[in-house]
Amino acid sequence: MRRRGAGGAGQAGAKGGAHAADPAAARPRGRVWALGLALLLTATLGAYLLGRLAAHALLLPASLSRAGVSAAPDLVGRELEDARSEAQDAGAGLDVLGVAYAAEVDSGKVLSQYPAEGLPLEPGKPVEVIVSAGPGTRRMPDLQGLPESDARTLLAQLGAEAPRVEAEAEPGVAQGTVVSTRPPADASLAPGDSVVLSVSRGETIVEVPNLRGKSLEEAAAILQEAQLRAGETAFDEGSESAEALVVVGQEPPAGGLAASGSAVNLRLGRSRESVEE
Repeated sequence: MRRRGAGGAGQAGAKGGAHAADPAAARPRGRVWALGLALLLTATLGAYLLGRLAAHALLLPASLSRAGVSAAPDLVGRELEDARSEAQDAGAGLDVLGVAYAAEVDSGKVLSQYPAEGLPLEPGKPVEVIVSAGPGTRRMPDLQGLPESDARTLLAQLGAEAPRVEAEAEPGVAQGTVVSTRPPADASLAPGDSVVLSVSRGETIVEVPNLRGKSLEEAAAILQEAQLRAGETAFDEGSESAEALVVVGQEPPAGGLAASGSAVNLRLGRSRESVEE
């Protein structure tokens, strides 16, 4: 009987030992619950603060109104007098700080403002604005000697329309180089103005036509068609005032070769009978 009692006591002790281990096993679970509760409280507080900020942003105009503070009106793009009237309606004056060129805003209209639209107006302080002076005028740059592509880029930066290009024979000037412009350098140039670029088509060799027996006008037309031009004009002795003068000599001579665009010097005589053989 005693042995069984001792064994029963041992079993009871074992059971008691098993029950004594339960609080230690429960402690990790308690820490997890505590951590979860802390995270939940943090998320709730963050959501609350974000909600307050959003509500403050949405209710700012109403808050300004209750506080007697006006918000700056939108004055950009308004005529100056209209902008002044709107600023006065909002309880503020209007100060013009200056003018600036702006192609996107018509002359006389507000280009920018401070404070910006919707920001609170400080009591007693005006809205400050910059007024557009329109696109303004600029000076035609000196494009002579530039490649055509560079000239186009400069004109685009000035707001000019795409230029019209005319090819010219110009001795000694590389093909694609600007020879002259219309309007010329330093002339006034407003955005949208048309520009003509005279561009060298390069130096080519052409045959000099025979001009003897032709009048000066006829000779000039023939030379232009041959990509040449009339140069210096000389007269036979005593024929300066004579009528019906014709070409009696030329340099370079007919049949010779010359660079396109170069000049042919002419000598005029009294009549066709004086043409040199």
